[in-house]
Amino acid sequence: MARLSFTKMQGAGNDFVVFHDFPQSSSFSGVPDTSPGTMPLSSLQKYSKFVADRKMGVGCDQVIIVRPSPVPDLDYEMLIFNNDGSQADMCGNGVRCFSKYILDHGLSSFARSPSSDFPHHGVHTLAGPVHCYPALTHARNSMTNMMVTVNMGPPYVMDLKDEEVVVKELAMTSPREMWSREVQLPGSSVSFKVVCVSMGNPHAVIFLPQGTKVSEYPVEEYGPLLERHEKFPRRANIEFVEVLSLSDVRVRVWERGAGETLACGTGACGVAVACILTDNAGVIDSTTQDRRVNVHMPGGILEIDWKHKENRIYKSGPATEVFRGEMLLPDLKSIQL
Repeated sequence: MARLSFTKMQGAGNDFVVFHDFPQSSSFSGVPDTSPGTMPLSSLQKYSKFVADRKMGVGCDQVIIVRPSPVPDLDYEMLIFNNDGSQADMCGNGVRCFSKYILDHGLSSFARSPSSDFPHHGVHTLAGPVHCYPALTHARNSMTNMMVTVNMGPPYVMDLKDEEVVVKELAMTSPREMWSREVQLPGSSVSFKVVCVSMGNPHAVIFLPQGTKVSEYPVEEYGPLLERHEKFPRRANIEFVEVLSLSDVRVRVWERGAGETLACGTGACGVAVACILTDNAGVIDSTTQDRRVNVHMPGGILEIDWKHKENRIYKSGPATEVFRGEMLLPDLKSIQL
């Protein structure tokens, strides 16, 4: 029975259990790992489900494992598992917590970061490289919030064509017919107009009728049905959006593999992109033509900027350490979940 140290963290209410590496864990990133005795992915998924369980384990939305990067020019690799044991490609709130973790534990000094106007470090994820810009006024090992800005890369449209999902890079000027689709629930007359956006993982954004409060909307009823809809062969994260003003929206999210959570970073990015494409929200900087949307989620507010010239999405929000601890990792055969 192994004894493992962990750190409990949260970003806008999205909570994580973070491990610095994991006994015999492998990359599982498509990069060959020839290390002897590496743990099969199925075993790591079962352990993650146990750790994430709020009654039997520590409890969290997702488990994050910090590993050495399998590719050059990036500082570390982030492996992330949902609370149902499935592996996630990317997590926007998780990568902010990851950034704070490697700084607090002295694992990154920005020495290997690419040249930039601002110090930052690179993170390898299944969705590709991600660059984080933590606030350098933050004191290491601080239990306080740390503001982190993340370059989330360009947004992509998911074009639903029969059983195939075609992913294309989006721009602010993309024609509307590229992305607006009708999705009908099977065996029902209920249908939704969705904006399908990818930020390295799939998002289906639904704008509620004017006057409908998202706090009262049956997210728990429609969320799981849409997550597993046949139009989304890899399942999808579902965002329900109430437009508050040109600058602000309120959102509840049903996350793929985790259920309803207090916040979703990539979901907030997808919502902002959908708002701007549909002219539902998005304040314009008259000088740069950049656009910003403040996304209010139950766990907090995330600021999302779509940089016009770069065609990149930047997300800013808090990362917080909650506590540190140790847990006894039981024998895999004894876990009953």
